[in-house]
Amino acid sequence: MKKNILLYSFVLATLLVTVKANATIRYVKIGSAGTAPYTSWATASNDLQAVINQWIAGDEIWIATGTYKPNRRADALTVITATDRNNAFVLKNAVKIYGGFTGVETLLSQRNSTTNVATLSGDIGTVGVTTDNCYHVVILANTASTTTLLDGVSIISGNANAVALTPSITVNTFTINPRYGGGMYKVSSAADITDCKFRRNDASLSGGGIYETLSSSVSVYTNCTITQNTSADDGGGVYIVTSGSIFQSCTITVNDAADKGAGLYISGSGSPAFTDCTISSNDAVGEGGAAYLTGSGSPTFTGCTVNSNTAGSNGGGIASYVSGTAGITATIISGNTSATLGGGLYNNNSPVAITNCLISGNLASGGGGINNAVSNAIIINCTIAGNRATAQGGGIGNVTSNPTIQNCIVYGNTGVPAGTNAFYNSGSTPVVEFSIIEGGYTGTRNVNANPLFINQVAATSAPTINGDYKLQKCSPALNGGRNGYIPSGITTDIIAAARINYGTVEMGAYEMQLQFALPDVSGIVYVDNTKTGNGNSWANAVAELADALVAAKYNSSIQQIWVAKGTYFPKYNASDSNSLACDNTNRANSFVLVDGVKVYGGFAGGETDTLQS
Repeated sequence: MKKNILLYSFVLATLLVTVKANATIRYVKIGSAGTAPYTSWATASNDLQAVINQWIAGDEIWIATGTYKPNRRADALTVITATDRNNAFVLKNAVKIYGGFTGVETLLSQRNSTTNVATLSGDIGTVGVTTDNCYHVVILANTASTTTLLDGVSIISGNANAVALTPSITVNTFTINPRYGGGMYKVSSAADITDCKFRRNDASLSGGGIYETLSSSVSVYTNCTITQNTSADDGGGVYIVTSGSIFQSCTITVNDAADKGAGLYISGSGSPAFTDCTISSNDAVGEGGAAYLTGSGSPTFTGCTVNSNTAGSNGGGIASYVSGTAGITATIISGNTSATLGGGLYNNNSPVAITNCLISGNLASGGGGINNAVSNAIIINCTIAGNRATAQGGGIGNVTSNPTIQNCIVYGNTGVPAGTNAFYNSGSTPVVEFSIIEGGYTGTRNVNANPLFINQVAATSAPTINGDYKLQKCSPALNGGRNGYIPSGITTDIIAAARINYGTVEMGAYEMQLQFALPDVSGIVYVDNTKTGNGNSWANAVAELADALVAAKYNSSIQQIWVAKGTYFPKYNASDSNSLACDNTNRANSFVLVDGVKVYGGFAGGETDTLQS
């Protein structure tokens, strides 16, 4: 039986290699009239849609640098109509299109989409005049195969500015609305969109750059840039309805919306995911400078940066109205501005889960960092600092909301009137535990103390993206959280470092990565109060005996501690074995020896044996 399986695997692998080896490559190049079926650079066509029409399953299309304009109506792809505004490039199911060639290459690895730009342009009429541009540059309709690929092209100058549904067209049984999706209109389709740029596209209603709807199969957008797109209503950059697409390492920047969601507008029941994306410098006249979320889905943002966006209404960064649980994890939300509520984040009837996030330097009238309206958000291991509200709630504003706030730092924010720097509560009773809250707050193990950020920027500077909110040694946030509050599946902090380093989680977004002391190859840590090293030699000795003992508690490779002459003081509270906060005036401080670790004194510094001490 094993031999049969191996034989089957060998035959299958051989067939796959054969299919790949026999795949036809079809070529597109400016200035080449071409001869069908366009299977060499010498016979390349300058008509991209003609080549797409020739394409069959398993083939690839390679596009040389230059600008290509759709010359056929999307509903009549065999007839040239050079200046019809319903012209578009229509992708076939499972087609693979690559840009980035000069026009001589023989391998995909030889292309460079940055220097050899292949541009798909909707500027089919008078050059530079947008009113006669294509309604859509690219259309995907009913292309359900996830192997469909568009890679390394720029999509520009689409203008879906019709004032009514007409003149709509039907493509692959779907009505294509000429008011949506100037750059790309995507309906009931899956695709990989890789290393593409969507630039200077417009829509009169939704999705200047991209409009996507009813796509149950997952599409993946990787390393794409969506910039300088506009919508006269919602979703300047991207408008998504009931789709579960994945955006990875994408940049969504400098898009505008006359109403909501300048960067992103997400609605319906889908749950799109954004990972390691930058959403910056977008401007909405209404809500959601970076993103506006509504509907019943559960969109997620992980490892993203949301900064320097503006909104004329709520949610300078993100405005969330979703009834599902939106997830925002390991994300920096900073330097955003709202003219009303929620400089960084506005939640309305939305149970958002916010974990491992930095929310800093945002500005609003109320809720400089976050504003919750009838929303019981879950906020865990977040740092909310340096935000400013001109009315109330510098850090977090709560109206008829009872958020849960655990393992967090809310410090250095500014609100008006006095007493609302950290929180503003109206008809609200937040549950706050194991957190640093400036001014104090009732709850289990809450602390009113300076968290000792590496570089905190004053809230009066907001909006700003400046500041370093990692923790210094001796911060009261160190080991100050509760491990049981860490959500399931979370093992790292905001910068993907291990979430727990010294037994107990820190408060805030950052786990401290500095080492208290490191041993040499023999398991010895060296202590000398005239040095400032990490402890792995006399020349590089750690300054504090207390730090060497902390390190030994959590590092089983430390067997001995050698201490040079000098006076040493206990730094840590012996009655709280987890605390790594420093208070040199605390009479409860003591040196706490570690089981199995030998401590030797009497060294001048430089000895190589305990007999020399």
